[in-house]
Order: sequence, then structure tokens, then C-alpha cells
Amino acid sequence: MGKEVPDNRTESKSTTLAFFATHPAFSLAEATSALDPPGGRKAMVERLKHHLKKGRLMTVTRGIYAVVPAGASPAEFRPDPFLTAVAVRADAVFSHHSALELLGAAHSV
Repeated sequence: MGKEVPDNRTESKSTTLAFFATHPAFSLAEATSALDPPGGRKAMVERLKHHLKKGRLMTVTRGIYAVVPAGASPAEFRPDPFLTAVAVRADAVFSHHSALELLGAAHSV
């Protein structure tokens, strides 16, 4: 008979949650590229707005998002500053005290 059409809402939801599980901080461009929603960037913005309302995400700055761990409050959650910095600039270089913190050699944070 006819072809079965997959339910895109279920597919995209699981893909979106899988993306959140592997990207604790990410940019809008990164999410759009990885999830490739039908409708492009505009559809991705709408999808992220949904997750923001549900409390799964928080906005760090314009176009940068952090995933809120289950059970945590978005108002009280503070994302990892290094992961957030990488989301802002993927080609960023950490030096001086930041590099020592990442290596676990800094005496203060």
C-alpha cells in the first residue's frame, strides 16, 4: 500500500534530548547544525524556546544555552564556565590561571 511516514515529533524529541545529554553548553548554530531541523534556524529557536519553558535549558547569553541537570532549578543552576566559553568560541585557548584550573593545579578558583 502506501509508505509509512515516521512521526517527526517523536524522532526530533529523542534526538534533541540526546544532543542535550552530550552537549552541556552549546550555541544556537551548533544545535542547528547537529539537529538539522526541517525549517532551519527558525525551527531550532522554537524548539529551544519549548525546552527553556520546560526548565531543561537556560540562556547563558544571546545564542548560547546550558542544559539544566534534572532536578536542578534553572534560576539557581550555574553552568560550567569553561564549557560555556567553548560554546561561545570553539577555537578558544585557555591560558594562565584558567589553564591551571583545568589542569587541577590552581590553588583558588
